[in-house]
Amino acid sequence: KLLMQISLLTSDLVLICEHYQDDHGSSKSPDYFQKMLTQQDKGVLQFWVAQNEDRYYGHVRLLYQSKYPGFRDSNIPEISDLNVIPGYRKKGIGSKLIKICENAVKTEYIGIGVGLYPGYNNAQRLYCKLGYILDGNGVHSYYKPVQYGECPPFDDELQLFFIKRIMNN
Repeated sequence: KLLMQISLLTSDLVLICEHYQDDHGSSKSPDYFQKMLTQQDKGVLQFWVAQNEDRYYGHVRLLYQSKYPGFRDSNIPEISDLNVIPGYRKKGIGSKLIKICENAVKTEYIGIGVGLYPGYNNAQRLYCKLGYILDGNGVHSYYKPVQYGECPPFDDELQLFFIKRIMNN
């Protein structure tokens, strides 16, 4: 049975880093997860972990103040850094992590960004399936709008942002 942990715990750090590296094919340093723990303790964000006993499946963070101006200026919290280990995708884990974020906020809207290259195809489809719609502000690179004729780096920071009205308040 999958456990959605209410928050990141110090005891999770080693397990998460080990499984993220082994199963994801890339790595996030222990410093990254330690920073998430510190920011969670300060109330800047909330961080949830999907795990089962000694197996890490993924995580998500909820930023209470987004770096993206379209969300920040409207006080819209942002779902960020949704990660599900590739072998466990399309099993409902990402949907459950997103739902936890939606249930945690007291605002009318919640937002999420998604990268544009093919590695984000599953996420792009998932967000639409869950009722997220484009916010209408176009493509952004490093949180700045991409202007006609510009050629920004085609990396993780080239994103579209989606919004969803939720009924929690």
